[in-house]
Amino acid sequence: MSSMQGRRRLVAAVDAVLIVGVVIVGQLTHDISPLSEPLATIGTVAPFVAGWVLTAGLIGLYREQWLADPVQSLRSTTAAWLGAAGVGLVLRTSPWLSGGAAWPFGVVIIGTVLFALLPWRLLAWWLFVAE
Repeated sequence: MSSMQGRRRLVAAVDAVLIVGVVIVGQLTHDISPLSEPLATIGTVAPFVAGWVLTAGLIGLYREQWLADPVQSLRSTTAAWLGAAGVGLVLRTSPWLSGGAAWPFGVVIIGTVLFALLPWRLLAWWLFVAE
């Protein structure tokens, strides 16, 4: 495995951990324990992770040139998350998943995940690319 491939995998893994982490923190603030209610956690996390996989793949978020340019990385990460949140919210509020979501949830999930992803992406660029 090349070092760039390893870096892309690391960035993708941390992206996923941050998305899952933000959702879990949100659940904890609403007195929902991921340990005592794992199905509720999966039902909340899965639509957003699915949206992330879909949009990050469509955008090509982990291509080398997008990881190498910090401005492009932040732009593409923002675009991917806006798309992923849209997919996640559609799935989350669909009749196929229980739980639904009130409209403020969309604003909160978009803002808090971007607040987690963008500084990480800037740090990843600095660690892996900046001289």
